[in-house]
Amino acid sequence: MARTVAEQFVATLAAAGIKRIYGIVGDSLNDLTDALRRQGHIEWVHVRHEEVAAFAAGAHLTGVFDGRAEDLIDRARTNLRA
Repeated sequence: MARTVAEQFVATLAAAGIKRIYGIVGDSLNDLTDALRRQGHIEWVHVRHEEVAAFAAGAHLTGVFDGRAEDLIDRARTNLRA
């Protein structure tokens, strides 16, 4: 049986050693998240905002949270105004 693009993408990520993906589930990612679920080797970590995904991935990689509360509050205010 032929693999879908999402299945091939997940296989490539797994072959590269990816263990975890931080992201937001959405209509455009349904095929990818389904392929991740079926593959079972890469963990999907749901977050509520793209910046949170970036902070989480950076903190996981370095072991250090790379943000100050003041920075996060300022960014939140900016996002609310937009």
